[in-house]
Amino acid sequence: MTVWLKLARDRQKCFFQFGGQGSGFAKELKLLHSFPEMSEFFNFSFDVIKQGLKDPLLANSLFLQKGFDLKTWLENDTFPENSYIENPSISMSSILISQLAFHHYITKTISGNANILEFIDGFIGLSQGIYPGIFISLNLKGDSYWEGVSKFITALLYFGYVFDNVYVSPKISDTVMEKAFEMDNKAPKPMAMIDGLPHEILLQKINQYNKNKKRNLEISIVNNGISNIISGPEDLIVDFRLQHKKNFDAKKILWRYLSCSVPFHTQYYQAGYDLFHTLVKKVKFDYLGSDLQKPVYSTFDGTSLNCIGKLVMPLYLLNSTYNINWPVCVQRIADSPDISHVFDFGPGSATAYITKKLLTNYPIEVIKASRKNNLLKYFMNNDSRPDQLDIQTSRLRSNHTNQIPHACTA
Repeated sequence: MTVWLKLARDRQKCFFQFGGQGSGFAKELKLLHSFPEMSEFFNFSFDVIKQGLKDPLLANSLFLQKGFDLKTWLENDTFPENSYIENPSISMSSILISQLAFHHYITKTISGNANILEFIDGFIGLSQGIYPGIFISLNLKGDSYWEGVSKFITALLYFGYVFDNVYVSPKISDTVMEKAFEMDNKAPKPMAMIDGLPHEILLQKINQYNKNKKRNLEISIVNNGISNIISGPEDLIVDFRLQHKKNFDAKKILWRYLSCSVPFHTQYYQAGYDLFHTLVKKVKFDYLGSDLQKPVYSTFDGTSLNCIGKLVMPLYLLNSTYNINWPVCVQRIADSPDISHVFDFGPGSATAYITKKLLTNYPIEVIKASRKNNLLKYFMNNDSRPDQLDIQTSRLRSNHTNQIPHACTA
């Protein structure tokens, strides 16, 4: 039984969620590219990249010096080093392609063009994960569907260009690099997760650290009340880490660098607004909030994007300068009646884990749908057994409340 039949039978609905930067995307792309019925989608996407790179601005970008031949990388099962493909010029459109590919596989192949919006109550997306939610909610058909795929991929090619070129990574001295390796045995990144420290205490430490500094660190993403991501120049990240490592280690507070090359969701991208506004005009990304057929929720304050006009520049702000408050997004799931499932389409499993933790007190299954066994068993027409599926379940507890735990204001 497909999940759609189950939802119809039980009179329930689901949410779709998508992740963003910080996790690799190659695994998801390899899986989807291996399905023969996906050849049309991938060939079209490869051509969109090829056409996009005809723009001299992109073709001559310093961040695309090794090219962007996603077709060859997938066919040969060989990707360039992570330090190259994690640049937004590569990663943003690649992640989007993987997420749109999951949607295409579900709706255009194994579900036989099913109108899945009938069973979806809404969409949330961490950082750039908001884009596939918007695409699906537009419910594009026929030529408009393929035109939409092209516009979304091309828009993120320009988005990636802005992210790479507006922020200039500081030159890291040998001394700072040595300190970074002494602490974590790896080079620093402009984003780091701190897990186990209450949000209000971390905020105090960040504010104190930023005093009298021309450059700042920010809490860019609130995962929950004790798990947050800080962003900023790498040398400041290392300095902050050095100041608090002894105390953090003593209290078993975890520190982990994200796999990314720029500080998303910070003030550093205010300067890119006009540049992106100019570049995206080439795409004619003219979708409106009123075009959305199901709610897509803001990662800043949890409001529905249906109520705004043109989407393109608000999306820039949500993905660049605005901080993310993930608990307020997940609260939309908790507040929605009859929700039985949240399907997470990656990349990676971090977003599924965070959402599962926030929904601990709710009888909602958070399913990592980007995994092959889940993808096939939930969305293909078969009689799969639930106990065979790789799911993360948020079980109903006696202390069930109407507020998700650790929700806080960023």
